[in-house]
Amino acid sequence: MTRTLLLLRHGKAVVAQPGLADHDRALVSRGEKDAARIGKLLRSEAPPPDLALCSTAARTRQTLDHLGLPPAVPAVFEHPLYLAEAGHLLARLRRVGRDHETVLVVGHNPGLEQLAQMLAGAAGAIGHVPTAGLAWFAVDGNNWTTLGQDTARLLRFVTPRDVAA
Repeated sequence: MTRTLLLLRHGKAVVAQPGLADHDRALVSRGEKDAARIGKLLRSEAPPPDLALCSTAARTRQTLDHLGLPPAVPAVFEHPLYLAEAGHLLARLRRVGRDHETVLVVGHNPGLEQLAQMLAGAAGAIGHVPTAGLAWFAVDGNNWTTLGQDTARLLRFVTPRDVAA
């Protein structure tokens, strides 16, 4: 059985400002539009996620909202995903139940980028993951417990500029 993993960095957010907690930074207009573009691609070309794991930060939650996914997609908002390191993201994914075939993670750099690079390996050659960048993987196996470089194949790496408006 092949599963699908979608790693999405949040859209462009307001610049950090004194008095504004990083966790509370919202998307700017471009971030909203970029998330909608990636959402259009996901809705037309990817299998629909049956689980969305999302950081609790405002910018990740708003990115998820702007994807326009069907309301039936269950979203789980977890504070430990906020600025999580690659190892933590991988460990969380390995705990996903076997009943989930397509999982979307909406998170932050550098952890999300590092996880995408690790899973893609040298053959995948993922460089920097910009805001609203999407790494799309096929994952071998009948559960998520063995997720790693040897079980994941990069299918696509997409940025909002790659998607028609």
